Amino acid sequence: MAYDRYVAVCQPLHYHSKMTSNMISKLVAFAWIFPIFTVGACVYLAGRLRLCGNKIPKVFCANWPVVKLSCISTVLNNLVGMLMTTTTVILPLAFVLYIYMHFSYLLEKLFSKVIQSCMPHIVTFVNFSISLFCDIALSRIDVEIINQFLGVFLSLEFVLIPPILNPFVYGLKLPEIRKCLSRLYFTFEERMTLFCLTLLWYLMIIFGNVALIVAIIMDKNLHEPMYIFVCNLCISALYGTVGFYPKFLLDLLSSHVISYAGCMLQGYVIHSSSCCDFSILALMAYDRYVAICRPLVYHSVMTRQRVSLFVVLSWFVPLFLMFMNSASLLGIRLCGSHIKRIYCVNWMIVTLACSPPKANSAIAYFNILFYFAHFVFIVWSYMYLIRTCVSSRKWGKFIQTCLPHLISLIIFSIAVLLDVMYMRFGKVEFSQNFYNFMAIQFLLVPPFVNPFIYGFHLTKVRNKILKMGVDNTGEGTTLFNHD
Repeated sequence: MAYDRYVAVCQPLHYHSKMTSNMISKLVAFAWIFPIFTVGACVYLAGRLRLCGNKIPKVFCANWPVVKLSCISTVLNNLVGMLMTTTTVILPLAFVLYIYMHFSYLLEKLFSKVIQSCMPHIVTFVNFSISLFCDIALSRIDVEIINQFLGVFLSLEFVLIPPILNPFVYGLKLPEIRKCLSRLYFTFEERMTLFCLTLLWYLMIIFGNVALIVAIIMDKNLHEPMYIFVCNLCISALYGTVGFYPKFLLDLLSSHVISYAGCMLQGYVIHSSSCCDFSILALMAYDRYVAICRPLVYHSVMTRQRVSLFVVLSWFVPLFLMFMNSASLLGIRLCGSHIKRIYCVNWMIVTLACSPPKANSAIAYFNILFYFAHFVFIVWSYMYLIRTCVSSRKWGKFIQTCLPHLISLIIFSIAVLLDVMYMRFGKVEFSQNFYNFMAIQFLLVPPFVNPFIYGFHLTKVRNKILKMGVDNTGEGTTLFNHD
């Protein structure tokens, strides 16, 4: 895909002469045959090993965990495995990075073409690379230094997230596919199916977050800064989703109409919830910074009074800033009534104003800069933590305490950043379906994923929520040798 986009963008006059049907057939055949051959060689060599164990610390079989059970030398397996990793992962990754870095030089001249044709591939590439890297890293490092349930979740990420997101990314973004999909219409039965799936998703969000909140509140051993911040993150997720899902479910059963007051309220709830999330994530980053970089003064810095003040500010400041933003829109005269979103946001109301208020623009950009400063602080904190852990060899502590926060931050930041960028600076040629999908990402993924990330990671929380059956899932896979 990267090579195809390179030829299309950088050598458009030669595209049809290079990307012929014959060439495409050869490339597709090579893309299938070479990985199957290299992986097959690794599997064949692993199958010939004599094993001294039958326990794999994964929920599915993989080549490297089997090799680690061997009683005999695995030099040949290691060499072939390194060759396979280099040729099927590292070299393609380097090639794709080179292609997209080359595109960066063309952004000024061909910005719209690069974004229009390459954005789905970049989103898919980043998503899949992060997921695959997590699985490879967990396979190679000592799994004892991280939580077992977190390891299981991360190892499954590349078989869960990319297969779900890819059809949406390409289906909603590529014009030809989108044109075919646009011919479809939803019957009453299909709308009811979507209603049931959305309701099930919303109920899972409620259950996961409420379970985590109750577990933290009821266990006095969890009344520590990190767990208190996690509890507030779950409360913020419930607060934000209640502004979207009930109205969206109602829209699936009736007309897509909302009153002006209801629109303002929905925009306020969703905006303020997102800002609360950023504030809480910033507090988490600061808490981890003090815990790892200044452990001797942690309890004197993160006192009960100071934590309470931080929590109050993490709610009061976003609610106040978003109130000011919404209040600046009260009383304006609108010259339209159609919002190109499946939920209300303040910026969409501003675009309908006959005379957009300057006060709202000033407040909105101040809020964006204010929370961008939060994001910069969070990134700086984790970069400093990584540098500290590298110098003092505290990787185990970093992975054990910071990895869930880092995953939540990446998921939430990417979702919100894409939404803000498309809403403020997006081009007209982007489809409405793509707008809608990017707009609801932060209302779909983070509220659902966060309880699982923190619930699997925190031992005491896990013992309360995942009592019986999940323990068997986290034990791994047992090999039965019939020899």
